[in-house]
Amino acid sequence: MIKNIDLAFQAWNYPWAKFLSFDEFCEYVLPYRGSNEPIEDWREPLMKKYHYLIDSMKDTTNPIEMASLINNEIKSWYKFDARFYRHPTDLGFDEMLHYKMGRCEDMTNLAIYAMRSMGVPVMSDYVPYWPNTGNNHAWNATLTKDHKVVIFMGGLDNPGEYKLDNKKAKVYRKTYAHQKDALVHLAPEYEALPPWLGYDAYIDVTADYVPVRDVVVNLTETQPDSVHFAYLAVFNSGEWKAIHWGQ
Repeated sequence: MIKNIDLAFQAWNYPWAKFLSFDEFCEYVLPYRGSNEPIEDWREPLMKKYHYLIDSMKDTTNPIEMASLINNEIKSWYKFDARFYRHPTDLGFDEMLHYKMGRCEDMTNLAIYAMRSMGVPVMSDYVPYWPNTGNNHAWNATLTKDHKVVIFMGGLDNPGEYKLDNKKAKVYRKTYAHQKDALVHLAPEYEALPPWLGYDAYIDVTADYVPVRDVVVNLTETQPDSVHFAYLAVFNSGEWKAIHWGQ
């Protein structure tokens, strides 16, 4: 942990990382893991691996340029493979190096490792369930020097090239920080929550992708005293899947 912190602060000194606020650094560069993968030492070997790319930069203050250079290198050896949906966890760093393939969550984590090691702010955004097809999806996002969000896909498309073809009902961003206003902190312990809404490390970033507005729904039926929340759902893979909630 100490080594990870020291190297992260070292990466913050790169010219393309100096625009980051302390809060952005803590959330998008400092964390030592991306999701539920095994914890391993990835920062030092990747910092050494990608240091040579600095000589290829035309504008050393541009984080998008460094992100693209790193992603081009990842494209040369890492690929998507749907078989890894059967893997019990997201892949760890050593498994990524061994298999050289993974699912979308693994591709986003590899981009997070590689780019954060070089001080590039990288996030993992996702849709828990598509509203017009089955399954879900995760991809990467980064920040420009003026703090605008640009999406990409680790090992596939560079910032500015990636497109999301499906409709987006709700888009969320994984966070390292615990969000105090998450549903899990508001619901009584006895109230069952939809699976992925039962944790607190995510924020709603739908407004970065599509126009949004608040909607008030008046319920026509009397609710039991034990029910405190209603859910917004989409029909996905043959079932109604909750993607958001309201009191």
